[in-house]
Parts: sequence; structure tokens; C-alpha cells
Amino acid sequence: MWYDCLGLSSDYTRANPIYFTDFVDAFGTSIDSYGGGGGFWMGSPINNTAGVAFSGGFPTAPSAGVATANTPGVIRIRSGSNTDSGYKYGNSNTQLITGGEQYEVIFNPATLTNSTMRFGFYDAPPPLNVVDGAYLGVSGGIMFGRTASDDGGAGGNTATGTSFNLVAGTWYRARVTVNSNATRVDFYLYNLSGTQLWTDNVTTNIPTASGRETGSGVSAMNSAASTNIVHLDYMAQWWDKPLVR
Repeated sequence: MWYDCLGLSSDYTRANPIYFTDFVDAFGTSIDSYGGGGGFWMGSPINNTAGVAFSGGFPTAPSAGVATANTPGVIRIRSGSNTDSGYKYGNSNTQLITGGEQYEVIFNPATLTNSTMRFGFYDAPPPLNVVDGAYLGVSGGIMFGRTASDDGGAGGNTATGTSFNLVAGTWYRARVTVNSNATRVDFYLYNLSGTQLWTDNVTTNIPTASGRETGSGVSAMNSAASTNIVHLDYMAQWWDKPLVR
């Protein structure tokens, strides 16, 4: 993307940040992430995208044959010896949705039976309910979009009217797009060749009020023990309008 090279590059990166990771770090509690056009995913140049296990889930090397020439740095999320276990990569709930937010992930579901996944902006990984969010969810192999604002309190949640049946062992690229004034959230699913497989949108229960902050990232859980859940290749977040700051 072009910017005025005679000015300060930090002026551009401050207003147009993008945070992304290719999951190329060693397995552990965090992964290396990089910033193109502004900073790094969640802070510092290395080991900064927090990995959080729940009920003993963990990341590990990809299953044989999953990584390809076009999907470097693949990480596999696996449930542990406990039921309802999994893993999350993402940031804390410090981000208020105000418009222009974009999220993208490239993933390959390993097991769809009894699996629950979330991609995008949300405040809690499974099995917890999302109170505030705008995200893509997967339950039992069915992908849908959902927004939630104070769900369980005075607000509620809205799911897309349509959904998509995923196929295990298939690479997908998914995107969550918030429009400029945060009155509509669009959800997209593509194959790796760029063909759009599904899209839908939601215009209600978008968490924009003060106190309705979310995080962003990916989480996956399976209700069975010791199961491969999903492979991850890439994740990114950016804004489609310059930030005034």
C-alpha cells in the first residue's frame, strides 16, 4: 500500500495498523506475530499473541500431509485428556467495536464432530458463552455468523439466517467485516483459490456501547478427549479506514 515516503512512516502505521501471524513460532503459550503497516499483534515483536489452554488443550505440530507449499507455519490445536478442552490464540477484552474492523483466518478443521470454534471478535472462548462479539462460529461442522451485545443481560444475540457445512480436512479462508459505522457485520467464507463459498450479514446486537469491549482471535474446543480439532495457518486483524489518533 502506498504512502507519502517523504513524511514519517510512523504517521501511516499509527493510523493504518494491521496485525498478523503465520504461526511460525515454536509451540507454547505464545506465538511470533508481525505487523505490516503498524506494530505487532498484541504488543511486542516476539512471543506476543497469547495462547491460552482450557481443560488441558494444547497446540502441536500439524498432522502429516496437512501443511502445503501455500500454507506455511501450520499449528494444530488438540484437545487434552479432559473433555471440553481446547486452546485459544488471541488478545484480552480491550477493544471496542466502532466501525471498520476486519478479521481474517485461514484454517483447516480436523474434526467437526463435537467441535466448537470461534473466529473474530468475541470476549470468551468455548465452552463459555459469548457476551459481546461479532464472530464466526462453528458447531458440529456448521459455520455461522453471530453478533452479541450484553447477551444474558439487557441485550441479546443474532445469528445469520444462513450457514455453511464445512468439510473436515479442507482449507478455508474466513473473514469478519464490520462496516464503517458499525451498523452491519458481514461474514465471508472462501476456498484458498479465492472462490467465495458463503456469505451473510447481521445488523442487530452489534456490541458498540461503552463497556462492551471484546478481544479478537481464534479458539477451538472439542467435547471428546484427545482429539485433533483444527489446523491454523494465518490470522490477521486490521481497519479499513484510517484511525484518527
